[in-house]
Amino acid sequence: MAYKFKEIAPGTYQVENHTIIKDGNGQWIANPPIEKPSLQKAFLDYVKGLK
Repeated sequence: MAYKFKEIAPGTYQVENHTIIKDGNGQWIANPPIEKPSLQKAFLDYVKGLK
């Protein structure tokens, strides 16, 4: 399944019903937490591509 990530602010992304931000320590925090393994992998692949 392809997920569509939308940047809503610098370091803040939205996908499905999750908002994901990068905190001051460089850690990604999802609200609500991502429990679906396929979405977790898709997000990690997405942020690796941002560098």
